[in-house]
Amino acid sequence: MTNFLNVLLPEFLSPYITGGPHFDTSIIRTISGREVRFANLQNACQKYTIKNCHLTPLELNEFNAFFRNTKGAACGFCMKDHSDHTAIEQILSSEINDPITYKLFKEYSFGDQKYFRRIFKPIPQSIEFKTTDQKEIHAEIHYDLGILTLKDPLPEGVGLIANFDFYVPVRFKEDYFNYSISKDGSIMLEDIELIEVMP
Repeated sequence: MTNFLNVLLPEFLSPYITGGPHFDTSIIRTISGREVRFANLQNACQKYTIKNCHLTPLELNEFNAFFRNTKGAACGFCMKDHSDHTAIEQILSSEINDPITYKLFKEYSFGDQKYFRRIFKPIPQSIEFKTTDQKEIHAEIHYDLGILTLKDPLPEGVGLIANFDFYVPVRFKEDYFNYSISKDGSIMLEDIELIEVMP
């Protein structure tokens, strides 16, 4: 059985999704009151919650089928984070020992600080790329890995720029979900947590 399905979480759930990046930091406080902080993760993990969600019977039927086919937490899937799903004018770097392979990243800059987020699930047909000298190039796009492979290495001093939209690979945190019938006839889902996974 595969542990990742290339399917998209139903879009009718999007208005009910909250969440964002989560880091993991260990903090030790000394006798003097100073703190020693250790980052346990180099990169943030995206976490989301479906909350205050009211569905029609047809929507519940679709979500129920989706949940059963992911077998709860067993299989990952794609989700669109409507607050953060676009990368614009991203300068990509090739692998040190592989000059034709480029991994997709999104850069988050604040002042002179830069954070690079690895993107694994670019949305098909959304990727546009060009060289810094505006030359046409040919590349194979590996949508399941977030990787571009060029036919030939770029000339020295020439970089690669990409624009693309992307999904977040996630899974359900739990193997179950609960729901109840509201007075207005809609079906209310109890909070359902999603957590980012490496596809």
